[in-house]
Amino acid sequence: MSSTAGSIGSTEPRGRRQRRTTAHGFLGFTAAIVAWSALACGSPTSPGECHNGRDGYGRGPATYMGMRCTPIGSDVQCQSTLSETGYCATSGSRDITAVSQWLSSNPSVATFTIPGLLKVLAPGEVAITATYGSEGVTGPDFTVAPGAIPEQMVNLLVTVEDAAIPNKRIPDASIDVIPERGPRQTCQSSSTGACVFWVFPTTVHVRASKPEYQPAEGTAPSPTNSFYQYVPLKLTPVS
Repeated sequence: MSSTAGSIGSTEPRGRRQRRTTAHGFLGFTAAIVAWSALACGSPTSPGECHNGRDGYGRGPATYMGMRCTPIGSDVQCQSTLSETGYCATSGSRDITAVSQWLSSNPSVATFTIPGLLKVLAPGEVAITATYGSEGVTGPDFTVAPGAIPEQMVNLLVTVEDAAIPNKRIPDASIDVIPERGPRQTCQSSSTGACVFWVFPTTVHVRASKPEYQPAEGTAPSPTNSFYQYVPLKLTPVS
């Protein structure tokens, strides 16, 4: 019996071959779904249902503490909150003002008489810190005086870098800060080439110097809608 090239090895009836091919395709499709489901179940973005604040891998949320302070007359009222983020995190925040530990940087100027309420005693400057268990947060700095509305100060960060080497910070540089309002301040840059100051919310002039470098100057304009300023300075080596 003769056969053509297209019929070689094709002794099985066509209908059976089609059913087997269809079955193989279905099994392959099912296997792909099972494999995809296994990957999804093992994915960090699909941890499964949370029980008692933990997912199927025992992962739970990270907590962080927040603080907000508002002048009330000549005193300052602060609120602390605890929030969660990450795996199995709950939405919103919890008020923990009453159970937080409150600290004034200058108790002779202002002290906490009850949780969250900073009572002003004398003219001066004070920074506020709060802790709750292992959590902690440093709040704003205020200039205060009895009978006067507290004024929140601006956090000014100054960094010093080598102009000849990208991203190389310079430690032990002398930094002078001259605000348009308030006292002049000085600082030696840290091992990371930085200094932090508290200044009034006005324009601030900054100068940095160090032996074997040319001095550099910069200006931070008066901030708007913010209590942070940043001035990066670059010192050029003396050739």
